[in-house]
Amino acid sequence: MKSLERVQKISKVLYVLSYIVFVCSIVGLISGFIGSICVGIWGNSPEVIEYLESINESTTIIRKVLCICICVTIECAFMIALYYYVKRFYKNELKTGTPYNQSVVKEMRFIGILHLILPLLSTIIVSTIMFCFNVDLSMSNLSSIMLGIVYIILSYVIECGIDKKKKND
Repeated sequence: MKSLERVQKISKVLYVLSYIVFVCSIVGLISGFIGSICVGIWGNSPEVIEYLESINESTTIIRKVLCICICVTIECAFMIALYYYVKRFYKNELKTGTPYNQSVVKEMRFIGILHLILPLLSTIIVSTIMFCFNVDLSMSNLSSIMLGIVYIILSYVIECGIDKKKKND
């Protein structure tokens, strides 16, 4: 069963990667939150305004930086929620020992749905904040949405394999 061993090795790598993304999202959330507070407190201080004028930069940059910090914090919060479930999924798959299990397929489909819903919610909230701040930034969650579609399709393919195995037994 070399192919199952390969699948399990891939699952282990994906578990480690999802754990890294989870931890980085926590760091990003904390950094964005601290950045938002710092810009909110010191952004309009006379020293900062004087410095911006000395480098020929508009004070609207403060509003843009505050908006970016808030948006990063929100994006990271959604990533924490998403990758909590993703890393849990891979941990459960490794514990089960095979992707050809009905509970693994059900959880994979749930992960796919989360990959569709959470990025869309995040984009709506972040876009609203950017509109309120009158800031035009480019943020896209298309790759996460595509990944959600792949998870859902893959769950049906694996479920088909489970059904065929049951029929053959």
